[in-house]
Amino acid sequence: MYAVTECPVCEETARSLVCEFNRLIAMDNMRESPFARSDYVLCHGCGLIYASLRPGKEDYDFLYANFNEFLSRSSKLPQAIFSETGPLTAEMQAELDRFYVPWWDLRDAPEEGAHVTKPRLAELESQLRELSILLSNVRLAGAKVLLVRTKTSDFGDLLKRVFGAAQVDVMVLFPIHQYAAEKNLGLRALSCVNYETFSIPFDKKYNLIIANHLLTHMLDPRQMFAVLRDHLAKKGCMLFRNEADDANMFAKGDNLFEELRPFHFQQFDKSTLTRMLETFGLPLRALETRGNNMSALAQIENRPNQRPVRIGRWKLWQRMRMYAQWRTESIASLPESIGEPVFGAEYAKAKDGRRQKERQVRFLERTGCSNRGRD
Repeated sequence: MYAVTECPVCEETARSLVCEFNRLIAMDNMRESPFARSDYVLCHGCGLIYASLRPGKEDYDFLYANFNEFLSRSSKLPQAIFSETGPLTAEMQAELDRFYVPWWDLRDAPEEGAHVTKPRLAELESQLRELSILLSNVRLAGAKVLLVRTKTSDFGDLLKRVFGAAQVDVMVLFPIHQYAAEKNLGLRALSCVNYETFSIPFDKKYNLIIANHLLTHMLDPRQMFAVLRDHLAKKGCMLFRNEADDANMFAKGDNLFEELRPFHFQQFDKSTLTRMLETFGLPLRALETRGNNMSALAQIENRPNQRPVRIGRWKLWQRMRMYAQWRTESIASLPESIGEPVFGAEYAKAKDGRRQKERQVRFLERTGCSNRGRD
């Protein structure tokens, strides 16, 4: 593990620690491991939450060798074939070949192959939700499109067949995704997404780049933005999809330690994402939120070296307060088997504070008083 001394977006050094641990504290065999500690800090410059402890090359390889285990994914899940992280085997190929149907037949596919077709359909339907943003802001006919970190090329094939995209290239994480992507002829697909040193292997300028949950995972966001800008054509657009809104996760009561995964190195809300995009010369054109996830469309400007867009003092204080409350409430919600050994006396204090708050809520409910506006 290595330490990051400045914000990976705005290079500000002033910051505050908001959470020491990630979700690996929930695993008995990893709780004492250095991988369970990320020391997430709040940047006083742009408001980004970032892991100030990050894995080096060997550490990173270890984390990804145990990718599904550390995400608590069961191998018995229906989508397991698309969660395979290792080399492509003949058995995996045969399984996907056996149940493969064109994307337009996914809804009517036989139930027997649901473990192959349902994950593809879920991926396609998720991508279709962004069509309104794309159609309102991007000329798709004749466009050159790059999909980054998708599991299939079904949406890319749809962009070609239905909306007339001239070329679609696909970058995926794992070999099984490349094999699935290559089922749609006429598209180029490579298993080459690298979170350590991001690069695009195609020598092309794109009118549209669609990146799925990419910014959260990048070890070097500045380098990522530089690469993306280099591959965007004049007036080209960039769609960041499935980036989590931390303010919404807090409001819904999600556990902070569950959300801080060992592969997540940046957290942000809508305002912080907007500031990041503006800093890198990609001003926001449209933003939609569904559940915890944001989809942000930005268009390139010829201003790659702007001064970072800073967060206001009031907004900074609000984010600091939110994370302090989120951390305390998340500690209180942990089972004793985790909370006691990791947080000790702080766990007991958080639990007691939670009981006091619950008693206050019950009193207000019994007396008919409003609890609106209480912390």
